[in-house]
Formats: sequence, C-alpha cells, structure tokens
Amino acid sequence: MALKRSTNVKIQGTSNVLSDGDGTATIENQSGGTFDGSTIFPPNTGSLTTRINITGTSAGLLDTVRLTVPTDFTGFSGTNVTLGDAFSSKTKNVVGNQITIPDAALGTTAGTITITSLTSPNPVGAQQNGNSTWKVETADSGGILTEIVSSPKSHTLIPISNLRTGGTDGYGNSDADGDTSAMNGQVVAVAGIATVENGVMNTTFYTSFFIQSGGYGMQIFNSSTPTSFARGDSIIVKGTIVSYNGGMEVSPPSSASPNFFVIGAGTLPTPINITFASEVNEAHEGLLVRLQTKASFDSAGQTFVASAANRGRNNFRTSPTDTGTVFLHYANTNVVGKTIPDSAIIVGIVHQRNDYMGVGQSARKLAVRDVVDIGMDPADGTGYATITPANLYPSAFGVAETLNVRGNGTHTIKGMSVTIPSTWTWTDTSSKALSGPGLTGAIYDVSGDGSVGDPYVLTLFGTTITNTDTVLIILSNLNAPSSVGLTTFTVKTKGATGSLSNIAVSPTVNIMGGFEAVATGNWNSNSTWSGNVVPG
Repeated sequence: MALKRSTNVKIQGTSNVLSDGDGTATIENQSGGTFDGSTIFPPNTGSLTTRINITGTSAGLLDTVRLTVPTDFTGFSGTNVTLGDAFSSKTKNVVGNQITIPDAALGTTAGTITITSLTSPNPVGAQQNGNSTWKVETADSGGILTEIVSSPKSHTLIPISNLRTGGTDGYGNSDADGDTSAMNGQVVAVAGIATVENGVMNTTFYTSFFIQSGGYGMQIFNSSTPTSFARGDSIIVKGTIVSYNGGMEVSPPSSASPNFFVIGAGTLPTPINITFASEVNEAHEGLLVRLQTKASFDSAGQTFVASAANRGRNNFRTSPTDTGTVFLHYANTNVVGKTIPDSAIIVGIVHQRNDYMGVGQSARKLAVRDVVDIGMDPADGTGYATITPANLYPSAFGVAETLNVRGNGTHTIKGMSVTIPSTWTWTDTSSKALSGPGLTGAIYDVSGDGSVGDPYVLTLFGTTITNTDTVLIILSNLNAPSSVGLTTFTVKTKGATGSLSNIAVSPTVNIMGGFEAVATGNWNSNSTWSGNVVPG
C-alpha cells in the first residue's frame, strides 16, 4: 500500500502551527467622552489617547511584536507610550513612528499599547475616507516581522462632502447616472443633523433617515431596532457606504454605541429653494429642499398612499410638463391616508429610489415628513367620530343618526364636514340638531342634492373641537338604503389654516340582511336580536 505524505497547511492566523503574522488586534479611542471605546476620533483634535489590543494564538508564543503609528496622527513620542497587560513587563524600542516589543512572548492573553498626546488628522476632500491603519506585525522566534491579516483601522470623522464630491459625475459616484458611490464598501464615520425623525421612514424593525451638514446630505440605514432620536438631533454614525436603488447610504453595524451616537439637539438646516421639479438632480440627493413654485397634484381629492402601494398616486407638477413625485413610507402615518390637496408649496428630502418608477414617477423623489411639508395644517384629518345606531334593517325610514365628533387631544379642529352616503335619502335637510361645547361660534351649511355625484354634505365652520370640547350632530328624517352592506358617513376635519381631510376611520352603519333571535326574553329588546336591531 502506498503511503501519502502528510503536510501542515497554514492559513495565517488560524492554524495550530505558529507562524509569522499570527495574531489579531483592535484599536480603541481612550480619550474619554462620547467616542470612548470606539474606533471613531474627532478631526484635527489634540490630546487624544488610543489603545491597541494585540492577541496571539493558542499555537504558541509570538516572540516579537511591532506597531507602526500612522503618520497622519501627529505628536507621537516614545515617552507617551505605555505597555500593559501581557506587555506590562516587556521592553519597548521606539524608532521613528514604530514601537517594537522584542521580548513579547505573546499568547492568548492580550497585550496593550497605549499612546497619549496624539493629534488626529483633518481628512477633508473628495473621496477621503478618514481611515488610518495602525499596522501590527508579529514574528515567531527567529522569524520575520509580518503584518497580521487585518491591522486595525481608526475612523476620523469626515464631512459628508467627502462622499458627495469627486467621482465620475462630480457628486461622489462612479457612474454618470449617479447610481453607485465611488466609495462603495468603504467604512467611514460621518456626522450631521437628522432632517427627519425616527419612525417616519422606518418601522420598529430597522433604522432609516437622513442627515445633513455643510450643504450635503445622505441617508443612514441599518437593519436593526432603531435608537430613539428626534428631528434636529445631531447624529454621528460609523458604517459601510452602500448604494441602494440609486441612493447612497451609510449603513452602521448597529444603531447604538460604538457605531451610532445621538449627541443632542442641533440646528435644523434651512431648506434649499428650487424653482421647478425638473431642477431636482443628483446634487440635491439627501438634501432638504423647498419647491418655490406651487405644485398641483394629479390625484387631488384622493388620499396619499405609500409609494410602494400606488406608484402614481403621489405625483405632482410645477408646470403642465414639469413633474415630480412625493415619496411616502407606509410608516409615515403623518401623511399616508390624508386627503391630497389641490396644490401646495412642497418641502421634502430628495430621496433617490430607482425601484419605484413608472406611472410618471421621477427617480429622485421628495420625501415629505408631515402634512406641514405639503402646506397642510397638522390638525387636518385628525379626530374621531362614532355613529349610532350603527345597525339598521333595509329601507328603515324616519331614522335619526347621532354622530359624536371629538379631537385627538393634541390639535383643535376648526372645521369639519359629514357626507351622507348617496344610497341614503334625507327627506328634510333642515332636520338636524347640533350641540356641544366644540360648536361655540360655529356656523354650518348643507350642500348637495343627495345624488351619487353630489351627495348631501353638512359642513361646519369655526368649530373649536378638542378631545373634551366635543360636537354632537343628530341627523333626522333619514331613510336607509334597500340594499345590505356597510355604508360610510365620511367625516373630514381641518385646522385653522388647513383644508378638510378625511379622518383615519369614518363611522359606518351596517344595513343588516336579516334578523335572528339570539336570546329569549323581551322581543322589543335590542339584545334579543342579531346585530342588536329589533325588526320593524
């Protein structure tokens, strides 16, 4: 039988045979303050302290270790170097910007090198990533110092402009269309002001928002539970640059320290003025902008929907041939479901989404944050309404329906309307009674003729409806439709400066198809019959 020769195969850093270049290393900012324990350093800052943690392997003891301090960190001196842990009793030799430990005897217990009084670089300029490599080399006894597989990197904060300038298109991209970042895959640390709050462009399962600084903006995305932050907060993030559906993102590994920091309240940037929708281009991606030309909405009178649900519903135009699109995440309940106005001066964040196209949509959309961004009053479409009785039999006549309308506890409703379903008949439009503290100083009007195209609408002006100052509306001499099913009494509300918009849930009356006794006892009791309706 032939015997095969057995050979030790070495993969650097993983074999059970000790080799030059074995070991791992990490770096930590040890200067105290916000970034303590992270790899992030503020730019152009002195009196900094860093610690390099170096660990060997279980294959044996590494004889020699060398650290090369990056030249962009200045102020280095051998007198400011302290060895600790497994290196505490070892010798250090400092030549130039290199620290060598000739008698390291490094195994699985980490040795540390702490350096004080450093000054960080100031990496400003197109495509500069702010990364500095702290080169770590190791050697076995009699071996040659060899760099470990992954020397640690520090990440000095860079301005967003570094990512948004240069490249093929001049805006930081490697393609003329502006779809792929020239720095794709690089890890950077950036800072900016959050121009949209948590929960408007994301659910509770991931983080998605925009930051802006120095006239440049960009999206932050992470697929983990978000950290709480508000619009206007100063945010610092370390993550990987990613191109997603044409947009540029920084994606941190987590939404918490040491990759995500909420510094506190900052100053929101003023929106950049743009005249027409067609002027929105790659230079504006990630920026808060305002269209100075009033835009008319193609679907005025309908309701705003999430961009993924109906890709043409949110289109607008600043001239007959100059079109744009409002972007709405389905979590943005500030706007989704609200009535689309005829026109508005629109404020929004330029958000590139090449996956949501067609039906007249533009690639670079305006992500609005709330109804104020589309010229509406925040009270528009707020409040709640109930109706009784909520169940009737077909063709019931001489019915009196009572609606109770109240505010949401935050906004005051300054006007409202109720639309009587066109399948109902209102034999006397003067048969109504209005009461409640929310009616102080209010006037009303009835319009329409009850037809399908022009249903009866009761509109109230000058109300002061809150969650405590409610309104009671009794509509009498109504005849129910002959067909069964749900009928909706559409309720709209508005604030002092806004326009009538549908509330989230308008009350319905169910026209029952039949009657069944569900209990014995009093035949005139609602509880005896299905649907709580006594047959008439």
